[in-house]
Amino acid sequence: MWSMLSVLVSATCALCHGAADGAMGDSPAIRHVVVLSVDGLRPELLAPPLDRDHPGLLRVLRGAHTLQARTDPDVTVTLPNHLGMVTGRLQRGGDGHNWIGNDDPPAPGMGGTLREMHGAYVPTMFDVAHDHGLTTWVVATKSKFVLLDQSADDREGPRDEVDADDGRDKIDRWICVEKSAEVAQIEVSLLRQAAQRGKRSLSLMHLGETDVAGHSGAWDLAEGSLYRAAARRVDDALGVMVATIDADPLLRGRVAIILTADHGGGAPPLSHTVATAPINFTIPFAVWIGGDGAPMDLYDLNAATRTRPDPAVNPARDAKGRSAPIRNSDAGNAALALLALPPVPTSTVNPSQDLLLAGVSLPRVFGDHMVLQRDQEVPVWGTARARAPVTVQVLDASGAVRASGESVAEADGRFKVNLPALAAERSPLRLRVECAGARTERSDVLVGDVWICGGQSNMEWSCGSSDGAAEIAANLPPTVRCFQVAQRMDSIERSDVEARWVVAGRDSTPEFTAVGSWFALKLARELGVPVGLLSVNWGGSPAESWTPRAALAVEPLLAGAAASPASAEWGAYGSMWNAMMAPLARYGVRGALWYQGESNADRAEAYAVLLSTMIRGWRSAWGQGDFPFGIVQLAGFREASDNPVEGEWSLLRDAQLQVSRAEPNCGLAVTIDVGDAADIHPRNKRAVGERLAAWALADVYGRGGSPGGPLLRTSEVRGEEMVLSFDRAEGLAAKGGGAVGGFALAGDDGAFRWGDARIEGTQVIVHADGITRPTRVRYGWSSNPVRANLVNGAGLPASPFASDIPAWPQGKPKDMRKSQRIRGG
Repeated sequence: MWSMLSVLVSATCALCHGAADGAMGDSPAIRHVVVLSVDGLRPELLAPPLDRDHPGLLRVLRGAHTLQARTDPDVTVTLPNHLGMVTGRLQRGGDGHNWIGNDDPPAPGMGGTLREMHGAYVPTMFDVAHDHGLTTWVVATKSKFVLLDQSADDREGPRDEVDADDGRDKIDRWICVEKSAEVAQIEVSLLRQAAQRGKRSLSLMHLGETDVAGHSGAWDLAEGSLYRAAARRVDDALGVMVATIDADPLLRGRVAIILTADHGGGAPPLSHTVATAPINFTIPFAVWIGGDGAPMDLYDLNAATRTRPDPAVNPARDAKGRSAPIRNSDAGNAALALLALPPVPTSTVNPSQDLLLAGVSLPRVFGDHMVLQRDQEVPVWGTARARAPVTVQVLDASGAVRASGESVAEADGRFKVNLPALAAERSPLRLRVECAGARTERSDVLVGDVWICGGQSNMEWSCGSSDGAAEIAANLPPTVRCFQVAQRMDSIERSDVEARWVVAGRDSTPEFTAVGSWFALKLARELGVPVGLLSVNWGGSPAESWTPRAALAVEPLLAGAAASPASAEWGAYGSMWNAMMAPLARYGVRGALWYQGESNADRAEAYAVLLSTMIRGWRSAWGQGDFPFGIVQLAGFREASDNPVEGEWSLLRDAQLQVSRAEPNCGLAVTIDVGDAADIHPRNKRAVGERLAAWALADVYGRGGSPGGPLLRTSEVRGEEMVLSFDRAEGLAAKGGGAVGGFALAGDDGAFRWGDARIEGTQVIVHADGITRPTRVRYGWSSNPVRANLVNGAGLPASPFASDIPAWPQGKPKDMRKSQRIRGG
């Protein structure tokens, strides 16, 4: 069995996003690798202050990289170094130009192949890829790279086990164009063609504009120089290329780019073959696997096997048996490892295949200051060395192991370990993950209860923008932590999010979700445990965007929504689930809080089915059973109406009520009394958070007390009156005293009139002038039901209701693709 380069390549990697493509067996998540040589790329272009001018190149550095990789003065540069990239061999020669003709275009009769230069067939990364069924190509800006195609066409090469071409045509396409932008366009086109055909691929992409400009303009780094202009053209081409890859569902998360160079140029009057110029031999080496992952240092990842070159002595070769530096000739074997293929036979630059590209990696939700869920198994996942044992431990301050688990990484590096349940812990712990000599740790880890805070802007609304900002900032303890997920959309499920855990404090709490913070404060005081908030929300977002498309597809009433195209504003249905919520699924949670509905009010009749489907989809993805789900009913909004019944928001509130009663383990926080007629964002978030906490403490934690306000149980006609019986009705009263209001009755004519109501124990008796035979009753049935004032002994308001609206589902819902009329909620 061949020894594979230890590399982290996975759909769940912190360097990438997007799901694996469904290939069978040991096929890796990465389907296509591009070895990109930016000829004559000086590393100063990627370091401050010049880096700001090169966003495309910088994006590629959002992965495992170094700006101190190297070539060597006694190993020839230029074309032989490019050959080193594809052969994994240090190519030696004279001054770098006489190893083989270096003219461009090639001089007549240049001829020559790798076999003729070395006296034997020289395998390349293309041999290995082609022999394993991959498609291959070279797109270059210099025609001399035809040498690669000529060498791969050698009749005396080893037999191709796939296509039986006896060593010929190991490079399927050879293309030469002049400009970087053309190369990038062709490269993306070929990647798409391979993906559409279901083929994996390996390619070499060469951009030579920086080299040409460097030779013409003395490698001048000054603004306005030929070299700087060429660097910008290269950067523009690369920026468009990676953005296009990330935007293409066929390629996103499936393409890796290994960027390096054949030399780093040089300052006048030195040529890039002058051994006394260290900068000539210092180059970048980067591995980009899609998205915008956190940068990783290649030397830190390979501390045991690699020497970090000092720029002052970079040209000197290691003659003392020390670990080798990272070289551009590592690129070919690194590319093959990303594709889960063996290294190039006869490669010498890194015969042990020990270059670690990404170490042990965890999604960002496993970060410093995180809160782990207590009293249940703790799933920990990430990526590590393929097929290697992975150990996960939780340690206390003394180093004692509190919990541990082991697993073996899959062929693509993915692993998952379920740690045994941990008791609540307020003292900081450490999470340690180890694999094949690599280790990563997370510090200041607490164990308590984790709650998802989902929805639109009323859940997103910050403490600092709400009433009681100073009070919550002063009182929220540091055992409360918030993980605020950056707002993103995607057409496929990502594997990671952009976020970090933040400890509550006077300076940080103002940015926390206000509803979640007041909820957490109540729980922290009552339970004495740490609380983690996964704040995943977006103002104005519709519920369809938060629902897994797979869940929509299996619900007959919603299947049309799952198949609908993307909207200009909110993308395809499921787009926020894909980018913001799916990467967190499986992270241990106690439950979820949901404050949303404003953007679905014009489709209220479908909302009960939709919300139920979303809840089931979340629970299925988390795999923790029917975890608790708290729903915030919409607050009062808009001017009060004299009409006894009106408003789309009434139907939406009823849908929320229906779901809270029909789905198991759901709660409802009624907020009709804490709204703002003129503002869809009421500032009283304390009441909302504390009412959610009342539900959680009563129903989830069994601490007693009322989980919410009165809920209609039955309605009965007695003569000219309607008798209403309620659950949670101990201490029924009118809020603030006085008469009970907000009730409306209808008779045989169907017209509603305001009713007069009185409380008798746990019942409310309602009659209305002019109605002798009441048939229906509604309560709080308007967008802003200011008359509704029924509460129980805990002071919690009754939910609006309509005795004449049956429980859902109630036939085919309205078209769910109508544009939202309410924004920002």
